[in-house]
Amino acid sequence: MPLYIYFAAVALGISLPLMAWTVAASRSTAAAIRHNLGTSISRPISAVRRPSAPSRLLPTGYARDLERRIERAGLGGRLAVERFISIKATGVVLGLFVGGILGARLGGPLLVLLPMILVMAVWLLPDLRLTGMAKTREAQIETQLPDVLDQLTISVEAGLGFDSALLRLTQSSEGPVTDQLSRVVQDIRLGLARDAALKALASRTESPDLRTFANAMAQAGRHGLPIASVLRAQAAEAREKRKFRAEERAHKVPVKILIPLILCVLPTLFIVLIGPAVIRYNEGFGG
Repeated sequence: MPLYIYFAAVALGISLPLMAWTVAASRSTAAAIRHNLGTSISRPISAVRRPSAPSRLLPTGYARDLERRIERAGLGGRLAVERFISIKATGVVLGLFVGGILGARLGGPLLVLLPMILVMAVWLLPDLRLTGMAKTREAQIETQLPDVLDQLTISVEAGLGFDSALLRLTQSSEGPVTDQLSRVVQDIRLGLARDAALKALASRTESPDLRTFANAMAQAGRHGLPIASVLRAQAAEAREKRKFRAEERAHKVPVKILIPLILCVLPTLFIVLIGPAVIRYNEGFGG
C-alpha cells in the first residue's frame, strides 16, 4: 500500500476529533455567554459565571498568555483560545499530510525533513499573524487616541459627566480605542467601580499612551482632581507624542530607501552607463 495512504488515514484520524472538540468548545462558550447575558446586573461581578477556560487541556500560563495576545489583536469577542489552538492543530495535521505526500514522492532525506518543516511553519504562522495584528492595533490606538481624548474633553467641558461622555463617545464613533472604552462602560454598568474599570483597561492593553490615560483618570477620580483639566492635559500630551512619532518615521524614510536603491536602482544604473562602454571595448579588442 502506498505511503501516502497511511498519511491520509493518520490525518483523518487526528482531524476528526479536533473538529468535534472545536464544535463542543464553541457551544459551551456560547452557552456560558448566554447565561451571563441573562443574569441580573445587580449581582456582583464574581457571581457571574465565566465561559469555560481551556486550562483543562492547556497549561494555565500558556492559555492566559494566548488569551492576552488575542485580546491585544482585537479578536477577544470573535476568537476563543480553544478555537485558535484547534486551528493550529488542524494546520499541523494538514502540514504533516501534505509534507508526507511530497516527501514520499521526492524520497531521500526530504521524507522526514519536509513534513517537519511544514509542521513548524503552520504551527508558527498563526502566532506570527496574531502578533502582527496586535502591533497594527496598537499603532491604530496611538493614532486615534488624541482625537478620542479631544472629544471627551469637549463633552466634559460642555457639562457631561465622565461616564456619560464615555457612553456618548462609544455610541458616536468607532475604532480600537472606542472598543476599549466601551468595555469600560460595560464594566461600570455591571457594577464595577470606575477606578477598577480603568485599572482593568490599563491591564489588558499594551499601548503605553492608553495605559497612561487610564492610570491618570483613575488617579484623578481617587484624588478629586478636575476631570476636564486632566483630559485636556492628556489630549495635549497624546498629540505631542503622535507628532514626535510621525517625525521619527519621517526621519527613518531616507535610511529605508537605501536598501531598494542599492539593490535595484544602482545595478540598473551601472548597466545602463557602463554597459555600452563594455560592449565597445569588447568590439574594439575583438576587431
